[in-house]
Amino acid sequence: MAEDGALRPWTAGEWLWPPIHEIHARRVRHAGGSLELLLNERDETAWIYRRDPEIRRELNRAILTRDGIPLLAPEIVLLYKSKTPRLTDQADFRVALSALTTEQRDWLRRAIMRSNADHPWLGSGGQSRI
Repeated sequence: MAEDGALRPWTAGEWLWPPIHEIHARRVRHAGGSLELLLNERDETAWIYRRDPEIRRELNRAILTRDGIPLLAPEIVLLYKSKTPRLTDQADFRVALSALTTEQRDWLRRAIMRSNADHPWLGSGGQSRI
């Protein structure tokens, strides 16, 4: 699991509490890929952005299900990626943006504006890219 930017083992029986939001899993005895799990905060009705609890999304819009697997909505994933976008985040933004509904784009635009009104994904001169 990641804590303060460093990975450390997750010991048996240990409960995870905020600010821990990442779990990394890999096979110990086999070469291969790894799995990263990102933990999110919520209450009874809404997903809550841990960087600004005023940014929320109704659970039925925040958590989508594909083949029985709960997934975070793409506009929320893009919000997380917007903090300090790397090249991969920029590429994800370009690809995912066209798949978002108007409502998802509007939510993402408002969330990013609240987080960083000068964000490049918002465009310049009033011309929003979202």
